[in-house]
Amino acid sequence: MARRDPEDGQEFEAQKNRWLAEALDRLPVAIGLIDAQGRFIGLNGAMRSIFGPVIPSRSLEQIKQWQVFDDDGNELAPSSWPSERTLRGDHMMVGAEGVYRPNTEAQRRLRLFSTPFVDASGQSAGLVLMQDVELERRALEQKFERMQQRFVDTLVATIQQAAYSDTDAATA
Repeated sequence: MARRDPEDGQEFEAQKNRWLAEALDRLPVAIGLIDAQGRFIGLNGAMRSIFGPVIPSRSLEQIKQWQVFDDDGNELAPSSWPSERTLRGDHMMVGAEGVYRPNTEAQRRLRLFSTPFVDASGQSAGLVLMQDVELERRALEQKFERMQQRFVDTLVATIQQAAYSDTDAATA
């Protein structure tokens, strides 16, 4: 899409917002802004499909699909999940490990981050960021597999080259 002249004002701002939304949808994250009741005001990113209208800790159905752990592996109660802490005004950018289980066969591991914002009326609102840990892990595994394959290819080529060199030397 061609970039519009900044002189076009509102149309250009709308275009920038569409570009940002498209970029977020391509990343293995979900980014949402929540209100004081835990409802999503805005939610972007490739993982937005796993959420309902409210944060998981505010939905009895979603609570059953989630487990959240601190960095020591201890399971946290929903009242201690990052988004709930944000709504209380706690600064929680450190994150926690989340496991989302939409059914008995599937699960998705996520890193959950959240930070508070206060709106003009003094109400706590927040930004929730979730990163798909499994996707990151799979990318690292694929990188390792490619590195292993390059090593094997190089080793095979070196052995073949040495074998051909020995054959050439024997026939000379």
